[in-house]
Amino acid sequence: MSRTLQFVFFIVLVLLVQVVALAEPLDPSGKYTIEATLDIGTHQLDATEWVEYVNDGNTELTHVFFLLYPNFAKERNPYLDPAVVDGGYWDGFEAGGIDIEEVKDSDNKNLKFALEKGPDFVQTYSLKDTILRVELPSPLAAGASVQIKIKFSTHFPHIAGGDEGWHHDVYTWRFAWNPVAIQAKELIKGEYLSPERAYYKFALPAALYDLKMTIPSEYTAAFGGDKVEELQPETEGEKKRGKEWKTLHVTTQAPVRSVPFAIGKNLKKVVLKGEIVPIEVYYMPGHESAARQLATFANEILEYHSTHWGPFSYQRLALVESNAPGYFGMAADGIVILGNSAFVHKDLTVAGTADRLVDYLLAHEIGHQWWGIGVGADFNAENWLSEAFTEYVSITYFEEKYGEFGPNLIKLDRQGFLEKVVESQLGYLNLREHFSELAYLATVKDRFDEAVIKPAQDVQFANNSTQRIYNKGYLMIRALRSIIGTEKLHEVLKESNKRFVHKLISTNDFQKLAEELAGESGRNLEYYFDQMLRKDQPVAPTLDYGVSGFESEKIDKEKYRVTVQVHRKGDLQLPAEVVIVTDNDDEVSQTWTPTGTKQEATLVFESPRPVKEARIDPKSWLPDINRLNNNWPSRQKIITTGDNDLPIDAYLIKISPLSQTVEGGYLLDHRWLMGNGFAAGIINFGRGMVGQVALGLVENQLIGQLAFRFSLFQNPNIGLRSTYWEPTDTFAFSVARLLDTSQNPLRGTPIIFGGLDYRRGESARHLYAFGVSMREGFYCCRPDTEDLEYFTALSFSGATLLKLFANVHLQVYGTMGLSWDAPGMFRFALQELTSFYKTGPDGKLQRLFFPGNFKALGRASVNFPVRRELAYYIMNLAIVDRVDVDIFVTAGQTSNTLEGLQNINNLKAEAGLAVTVSGTAFSGFLPISVTLGVAMPLQGIDEFHKRPRLFFGTNLPF
Repeated sequence: MSRTLQFVFFIVLVLLVQVVALAEPLDPSGKYTIEATLDIGTHQLDATEWVEYVNDGNTELTHVFFLLYPNFAKERNPYLDPAVVDGGYWDGFEAGGIDIEEVKDSDNKNLKFALEKGPDFVQTYSLKDTILRVELPSPLAAGASVQIKIKFSTHFPHIAGGDEGWHHDVYTWRFAWNPVAIQAKELIKGEYLSPERAYYKFALPAALYDLKMTIPSEYTAAFGGDKVEELQPETEGEKKRGKEWKTLHVTTQAPVRSVPFAIGKNLKKVVLKGEIVPIEVYYMPGHESAARQLATFANEILEYHSTHWGPFSYQRLALVESNAPGYFGMAADGIVILGNSAFVHKDLTVAGTADRLVDYLLAHEIGHQWWGIGVGADFNAENWLSEAFTEYVSITYFEEKYGEFGPNLIKLDRQGFLEKVVESQLGYLNLREHFSELAYLATVKDRFDEAVIKPAQDVQFANNSTQRIYNKGYLMIRALRSIIGTEKLHEVLKESNKRFVHKLISTNDFQKLAEELAGESGRNLEYYFDQMLRKDQPVAPTLDYGVSGFESEKIDKEKYRVTVQVHRKGDLQLPAEVVIVTDNDDEVSQTWTPTGTKQEATLVFESPRPVKEARIDPKSWLPDINRLNNNWPSRQKIITTGDNDLPIDAYLIKISPLSQTVEGGYLLDHRWLMGNGFAAGIINFGRGMVGQVALGLVENQLIGQLAFRFSLFQNPNIGLRSTYWEPTDTFAFSVARLLDTSQNPLRGTPIIFGGLDYRRGESARHLYAFGVSMREGFYCCRPDTEDLEYFTALSFSGATLLKLFANVHLQVYGTMGLSWDAPGMFRFALQELTSFYKTGPDGKLQRLFFPGNFKALGRASVNFPVRRELAYYIMNLAIVDRVDVDIFVTAGQTSNTLEGLQNINNLKAEAGLAVTVSGTAFSGFLPISVTLGVAMPLQGIDEFHKRPRLFFGTNLPF
């Protein structure tokens, strides 16, 4: 799946699922009492709920409104290609949804109700029937309450993801599977939909829940909630029915935002009696060891979070293995659902590779029990209060446990060849630097940066929302720590949980609390919250601090006077620590607080010893977009072993003895490489704009290429409320001097040419791509003359993917090449054909490519999976995940003349079948695939050689 499509699914499936009604929670006296039965045959939950609704507004009500969240998935997204939509489902799109059968009052009398179109919080489609309007028999006075009974059914679609559906006999739903009341205080003049709203909040209310869930006896259920017990049958009918069914009673002692569940036929359970609460881990057969390790991680995380951020709100914690692959997590009240890579892939190939990643992932999801779930937030405009705060508490836990600086994400204690490979390629990773800071730097580089706080309707770059909310938001909290200090920030976080747990917090609430508790340093944080979180101008302001140099003067026997020159770029002005380091590594520091428009300053220090270095922001508290200038002299990191690295604050020089190359560069800015007889470099200008150069010496002749590529972005309507951007058009220009050895393998012919390439493609609304390439140049010379020969080569290609049935797709590809007077390397060939061979003079088979000046070729294939989610282990070195089949027909021909291309007798055609086996290795970080196929020539070859031919291929990410 492309990164574009991954984002589409993420924004729809992650932001949308954190829904529902809207503002502060119901009063704790408010309560949902639900009786439900899970019907496996229809994949439906049949239920009745009794809602104690409190009018917490100022005026009497004639209607009560409920949000029907499952109906946001009732209609297919009409803006996306059907094949894209189907990616979220197991057998193609299947509607979810909730049906309302009847609504009654406390006297069991029918109430009038209607289904209405709801607001476009995040998406602009499937809004029909998302609001339930219930007419009250008499006006409900302010402060009064009423009981409403709703009979409903919720349908589980067959999903490929991990929530709001069923898969492999596991039924999962975290939030709002039942009608959820919209608070009276959120209504305007008794109505929910109103043009007077600037935007619609997107938050979960908290209420008391009492749930009785009846499920098949052989199924195991993982619930959130404080207490879960199996009810014993009382009557003879219940006892007889109990052989096939069981009823579980779930109660909550504190207000919750939902009663989440995962109910599965094959789920197993282990329980750890933790220091804080019991920890239940639900897992698939064969994954018990991973489940037990996760329980120990969770126990340690709960202790840390409870100590630092306040008491855990629930009396138990459930961890559940998801059916969906990947390292991801989803949280709800008292429950965490983890992608099955944390169970299946974690120790694949090299045990322990992903241990720390899983520890962090679990710390993040458990952190949501404090932020986003324990303390609620408006997920529309202020989702940073959930995700960024959870990032802060989880990364802080991780860094206190594994260290803050240097490699801390992958640490292998065992020695071995494969262990050395992992450490060589991935051992440099630092969680904060490479997963938060680097993501933010890429955002700024690509000019997709914008304010952290804004509703979806104002978001300019929805394709960057993940980085904006998670990574930039986290870095902004880290910057707040630099202003008020670590101790005060943690005090504010702990107090905010105390005051707002089971309620809704806003950024304004948090700002007031920070100013209240932070003392002098928090006297006025208006600048921080406005500039760092809210401001666009038209892009969000940034910060770049640096050290320009320093001078040291000995003023007496044991005292040096040191002047340090510092500077800044960008509009943000935050206090920064400046440190001088003596020759014996002692440090002296002071704080520089820029003011006004001044870009430079000189700071004076006194030191007892000579100074060797000056640093600004040495603890990386600020969201600095260029750390290369944060040290004087500038840092260089030299690696002589060939290992990978990507330093945030140093210039990298890497020497690779094996490949005999030297390379260097800085982050997302530029990279260069030199070896035996060649050199190359690349410059990244951001947003798909790249410059490249390559030079080499071959047969004492200089060759090289200079290229420039850039992309144009469009904002297609893909059903999101915010603006989404996709790179649709890519242009590339190049000039080169190369050697053509096709005519003379011993001594190539120098060719100088210019190139122009254009590619157009979409990966969301439609699935297609087409391109045009042109090469224009000259070479010397024909055998009978010394005159320059000029040539032109053009090629056209296009491809598309069409859905035939669920998971069955037709891929169509076509290409045409035209060249005039072109040398051999610019002629065309039928390299797409795999079955054309002839017997050579030595009796060996030789593959035929049919080179020519003109080419036309088409290919059609039908592909479909025969096995998915296979999870077949190969000696624990790799896992085979799926097997796909591709049935294809390819036909084409080449000719030295345009007229010859029109001769159908020259057509070469074949048909074949290919089987691709896909899987992963190295803890799921290394995707691999192997293709084995057979093709049969249909036309264009003599009868003797017309026979089936096997072909083989591999696909590795390097």
